[in-house]
Amino acid sequence: MSKHNWDARSFREGDFEKAAHLRKLFNEDNSDKRSGEAKYYHWKMLTNPIQKGVFNVADDHGDVVGLTTITPKSIWIRGSENIGAEIGDTFTDRRYQRQGIFTTLVDMSRESAIQSGISFLYGTPNNQSLPGYLAKCNFLPLQKVFVDSLIYPLNPQKILTGKMQHPLFSKLLGLIISKTYGVIYPIPSKKESEDDITLVDEFPESISDAWIKSCVNYDWVLNRTKTYLDWRFFKNPDDYSVSISWENKIPSGYLVSKLGTWGNLTVGYVADFMVYNYKKRTFRNLLANAFKYFRDANCDMVATWAVRDSEHHKTLKKMGFIRYKNVPIICYANELGKKVSINPGRWHFTMADSDNI
Repeated sequence: MSKHNWDARSFREGDFEKAAHLRKLFNEDNSDKRSGEAKYYHWKMLTNPIQKGVFNVADDHGDVVGLTTITPKSIWIRGSENIGAEIGDTFTDRRYQRQGIFTTLVDMSRESAIQSGISFLYGTPNNQSLPGYLAKCNFLPLQKVFVDSLIYPLNPQKILTGKMQHPLFSKLLGLIISKTYGVIYPIPSKKESEDDITLVDEFPESISDAWIKSCVNYDWVLNRTKTYLDWRFFKNPDDYSVSISWENKIPSGYLVSKLGTWGNLTVGYVADFMVYNYKKRTFRNLLANAFKYFRDANCDMVATWAVRDSEHHKTLKKMGFIRYKNVPIICYANELGKKVSINPGRWHFTMADSDNI
């Protein structure tokens, strides 16, 4: 393979458009969980209420052929607030792979983040980038933190059609599974309770008070204040649906939904959720509200992430969600990272705690 003359540098005006073009080269199955447009990178890197993000590129005579981003986040770790961050968007043009772009940009971005005050750096890499992080970039796998990707099949027939070569057989099998599954795990519906669920276009001020009272239940969790949640879901260029559960006019929990695609499937994503002082009834009712939204949108499947030993995970499993795969989480092996990897404690982690959605 011929060598290319590329340089690693921080972003300049116009790089967001080029980065968007690079990212689209990796969306071969037309799956869509989040925007890949320039306005998304502008939002994520330049409007973050914590601090500006890190955005480094590999440049070959004006062409962006590699990319790494780091998104600052406030993280509650064992009773104290830390300025942490997520590393992601590690894309390299296939024509330039095996030239050290990935390692160069990750190292450069990590050092920029540390110099800006980032104390804990984590990521949820795919199978292609995970080995590089572990072998070359001084990251650790969080082997004691188990986050599962879970799915609920709303249209088994269509799901099977994409997996099987015989349409008639997949149609028959899908019909059988759909009928059986519906009996064992009926689609959740809201039950009468003290909870009142409303759709909102911004988070109330009281959501921060609810967060402050409940964050002590976790050893690792992103700070979910009103400022952060409004930025994450309402100032985001993508569209999210946010429902809040109220009990005696006080927020008892919230759930964030999003529509997307997974190959040829229409998917309803449960992007984020938190139930303060966990009550199964509250979470079930929030999910029932989301399922109505997904069915009205003719979704084929519902997908979400949850920490395996959490109450949220237990409720999802009892409602019929199926474990699809484990979500690997890594962290930079500095002093704090090593402490967390040895004794992670109780985590809360959802799909929206990553840049996957």
